[in-house]
Amino acid sequence: MNSIIFRHLWPHVPLHRCDSELELFTKYYTVLDHDMVRQFMTEADNENPKSENVAKSYRVKGNILYKDKSYKKALYYYNLSITRAPRDSVEFGLALGNRSAVFFDLESYKECLLDIQTILRSEYPEHLLFKVYMRQSKCFLQLNSYFEATKSLKKAQTSFDCSKARLSRVQIDDMTEKLADIKTRIEDCIRNDNPVANAENEDKLALPALKDGENPVFICASKAVDLKYNERLGRHVVANTKISTGDVLFVEPPYSCGRPEISDVMKIIEYCSQCFKQLICFIPCTTCSVYLYCSDTCRQQSWDVQHKWICPGARKDLLDNHMILALDTLFRASHTNFNTSIPDEKVYGNKDDNYPFFCKLLTHKQEIPMDALVECIKTAAWLVVYLTHFTGYFDWLYVQPARPEGSLKVLTQLIGGMLVKYILQLSCNAESVITCRTHMSISEEQYFFSMRYGANAAAQYVSSAMLNHSCVPNAAKSFYGNVKVIRAIKDIAKGTEITVSYIERKGLADDANDIAYQLRMQRFLFTCTCEKCSPVVTLQQQLNTAWLCGRCQGRVLDTPNELGYGKCHDCHCKVNLAEYKRQEWRLNELALLYDVTQVVNYLEQMLNIMKKMLHKHNVRFLPIYARLTQIYEDADNYKKCIAMDKQLDNLVKHLHGPTSLKFAMHHGTLCLVLTKYCNQLKMQKSQAHGKMMKQCNEICKETLAVLQYYVAQQDLDEYEQAVQQILAWDKPILPVRDNCFIEEL
Repeated sequence: MNSIIFRHLWPHVPLHRCDSELELFTKYYTVLDHDMVRQFMTEADNENPKSENVAKSYRVKGNILYKDKSYKKALYYYNLSITRAPRDSVEFGLALGNRSAVFFDLESYKECLLDIQTILRSEYPEHLLFKVYMRQSKCFLQLNSYFEATKSLKKAQTSFDCSKARLSRVQIDDMTEKLADIKTRIEDCIRNDNPVANAENEDKLALPALKDGENPVFICASKAVDLKYNERLGRHVVANTKISTGDVLFVEPPYSCGRPEISDVMKIIEYCSQCFKQLICFIPCTTCSVYLYCSDTCRQQSWDVQHKWICPGARKDLLDNHMILALDTLFRASHTNFNTSIPDEKVYGNKDDNYPFFCKLLTHKQEIPMDALVECIKTAAWLVVYLTHFTGYFDWLYVQPARPEGSLKVLTQLIGGMLVKYILQLSCNAESVITCRTHMSISEEQYFFSMRYGANAAAQYVSSAMLNHSCVPNAAKSFYGNVKVIRAIKDIAKGTEITVSYIERKGLADDANDIAYQLRMQRFLFTCTCEKCSPVVTLQQQLNTAWLCGRCQGRVLDTPNELGYGKCHDCHCKVNLAEYKRQEWRLNELALLYDVTQVVNYLEQMLNIMKKMLHKHNVRFLPIYARLTQIYEDADNYKKCIAMDKQLDNLVKHLHGPTSLKFAMHHGTLCLVLTKYCNQLKMQKSQAHGKMMKQCNEICKETLAVLQYYVAQQDLDEYEQAVQQILAWDKPILPVRDNCFIEEL
């Protein structure tokens, strides 16, 4: 949506915080120039409309790449063609047919079969259907489903017989030979193996099991935790038994959810818009090019609940993800008649209808800045104008038997007031659905590896929203599709509060004064008082900036007495800090002589001085290690790069903990460097290749062991397969500097 709407479409109206959400909305909406807003929406360009010509142009590009056997690049253009083709057009069927051929050549037989099922329900040239049935038969054959393969072959033969009139003699002879070959292969397989009556069922996303089972009075939570309340912490979650690292504490689907973000790599969304399953083979919405689904079932469910009212806005790009989340909340509440009654006050949560518990989430209307409150009201007004003039939502709601009482005008204002409340609640309670996707391309010409970890949509969870924040959490979240899973990342004693980090600090170092971090924390309307954010310097923070004890190699705290002496934390000896200060002056002098052409020598000199004066776990080593690691890698000096990276890896592990996301991210970076070095040793036929290969596999397993707290199992499998593919590559890998292990989005 164009942000200009928030600059010139809205009148200035005096507001008072004590007014209800309905009163605030009504004041704005009654003086709003509806015609101007509607005209603005009407004149908005239709983003990526359905078009047979555009779809054909993408398909032709895909065909050229397919002939060159660039299957993944061809798949990219076939996907674009499918999203832009009208559902009832022949072009849609042809694009699906071409994509199914790519899936077959990539040995993705299940995806190929899914495309073929959609083709058979779509417009597709009758004289080409025999090719589709032949491909279907070969897929079933590869999946050992010989009975289904035989049925598809018979259909292929029937369709081929009907199409002979449109084929040349050479084509007829060629297809006859291919049909006979498939029949022979099926008969051979049946003789040598046990036939399977049906194709394999589509794999479902396996969710982890809760520790000790589900809590009967705290829905979607483990029996190992309880919901508590006190004045200082408000509602919070406490362990009622000993919890071990890795135990699953919450498994919760969202109450409402926004749309998956469009991928920068694929230029389309990569997750089902309904269930958030990773998309390999997708079905687009019939009227817009944005929403994609893993099946017709998901597409229909999405349409029935909310997409029929969101689709017009998606076509014109009138709605951002937070607006979609607010509308999704509204539509789900509408289908349950805005019921807010709670049958049993002792039970928190309801799997069938969580709306009453969503309504209990705080709005913080009295605490948020006034300009932010005004923006919430403007957004609600924008959505009401959109629903009134571009959808049939109010017509549908007005005829519902259990709708709120009042005229259509009253109903419109009531919905606007609800939207203001929803937006306020979501602004400080909703969170990002974090996804992790591995993208890899390896060939003689190029090499690219990226594991992208970041926000993919906004969603609202009700039970796990009771978890408080800490910058030093004892639990972490991951997402299986859009189902949120909370795991313990530390051993937790009985009676201890369970906390998670609402947001991640970027970078390897933590800085309590990080302005960007504090700004992101502001939307939660509280000040974090954990040990990292407290103005009181803790012992651990002092140890992270300690000097090196020359006697025991221990840690000397930078807290000199009146005579300038410090004390070693480990051997308790007195240390004269004056010498350390002189060494620090040498570092400052060296910085003044910095020469970019001698950057490696400069950094190595600095590092040598620092190792004589700073303890190995001093946080000041971080930027030096990171910079030298990058320089060595860019120069293909993998031996030095790995040695430096291991020192950095150990420091990150000490500073952030062995189960932290930062350690997992850096450990994965080390694994990637090792894979490149393995490739280099393999090309040199070095005897050290086997040893380095073993080390790389060990690092990969360690990375996966930590990432399991933050990433779904299917994403871990995808990453591990990519690493193994790189290790198996038997040609030189050309370094590409924009490769990364994990990129935070």
